[in-house]
Formats: sequence, structure tokens, C-alpha cells
Amino acid sequence: MTKALALVTRGELAWPEMGKRMAGALGWGSVAVCLLGLLSVGCGDDDEHVVSEPSADFKRGTKAAARYDVCSIEPLSPLSMFGHFGPLVTTTPNIYSGAVDCVLAAANCDEVDKCDLWFHRDDEIDQHPSCGGVQTDHCEGNVAKQCEPDGADQALYEVSYDCSLANATCVEGVRSNGTPYADCKASEAPCAGHTTSYCDGTRAVVCDDYWDGVLSPAVYDCADAWGSTCIVVQKHVPVACEEPAAP
Repeated sequence: MTKALALVTRGELAWPEMGKRMAGALGWGSVAVCLLGLLSVGCGDDDEHVVSEPSADFKRGTKAAARYDVCSIEPLSPLSMFGHFGPLVTTTPNIYSGAVDCVLAAANCDEVDKCDLWFHRDDEIDQHPSCGGVQTDHCEGNVAKQCEPDGADQALYEVSYDCSLANATCVEGVRSNGTPYADCKASEAPCAGHTTSYCDGTRAVVCDDYWDGVLSPAVYDCADAWGSTCIVVQKHVPVACEEPAAP
């Protein structure tokens, strides 16, 4: 059983600080590589299964993500089942539910740093149903079912997430290594008319491809990070929540 779980982010987006914090985390690198090597997507109308309002847990995770970004711990990410704090609150609550509560209760970045203790807990991936040693990622209705490795033997366990909770649609496709994948894809509407991520007042709209050629936007309100605002930057990611001024 793994004692910590790191967010899946593209290598060029990952902050060194998070890497240090999660040095003992679950080896999500192989999953990230698979997500980045996707060849095709099988999905219908973006809005076919989408609900009008994300779940309360998804909103909590999104608010916490804005604070992690403003503290230069974890950059804003497109929507994905294991790459966005919103779904992680539901899929791995033993870590992320408490970590998000801790971050949202923090008064500043120093207090956010103290929330690291949550990442030493067991992610309990091995409490999910076994995949039987075969990668069988698929959608069941709008529920994404991903086989994730855990433990010393890296056995595969099926983790499920209802993409409707993220106001998204479950999509299926094939990785570059020939194995299937299923994940949540957000509507592309927020990025219509934009070729890259952008600021909409205090909101950061992430329009970068999370997978190869698959656009899954995410929207964060930087005001959730102690009144921060969105800024356009020239490093790592096109947009970010403005860091607090040095004391």
C-alpha cells in the first residue's frame, strides 16, 4: 500500500517543490506517460452527459488548486481524473479530502506548507476492485473506470469516478502502447476563440492540451486564493494566480 499520492502533471509543468514533497509518492509517472501518449478519443457531444453544476467536492478541490498555484506548489492543470484536485477529493479521499480541507483553512502559504502531512497517508488504491492484471480502462455511462497500479507488486485496481461530478463527459481511447484509457473530458466551450490559456478577470481558464491533442479545459477563480487575481506569465504555464507580495 502506498503512503502518498502525487498529482499527475506534465513534466514541464511540475513545480520542483511538489516533486520534493512527494518523493515517496505513488509512481504515477507511468500513468502520466500513458496519458501523454494518447492516440485517439472516442467521445460524442461534449454536453451529452454534462450536468449544470459541479459537485461540492469538485469545487473544494478547485479552490484548493488555486491556493496551491498561488503558493508555487502545484500549477493549474487541465481537467483529468488524476490530474486535477477536484476528482482526487472523491477518488482518493483518505489523502485529498483532508489535504483540501487543510489548504482551504490556511490563512497563507506558510500554513499551506503544513498540509503536507496528508500526503504521508495511504491512498487506499488497493481497496478498490482488482482489474485482474489487465488494463481495462473504460466508460460505463458517464463513469470513468481506470486501472491504477498500487503496492510493491504494482497490481492494478479499478478506480471509478462519475465525470458528471466535474461537469464533464467520460471519453475512451487508446494509448500509444495499445492499451485502452478512459477519463473525464471537460466541454471545450470556455476555450472557444482562444488558442491558449487566458485570464477572464480573476479567473484563470486553462486551455492547454492535457493529453496529446485532447483539449480538456479547467477554470479556476484566483480570488479563492486569498483574493489573488489571474496573471499571464511567460514560464511553465501561460496563466497563473498571482503570488502574494513578499512581507
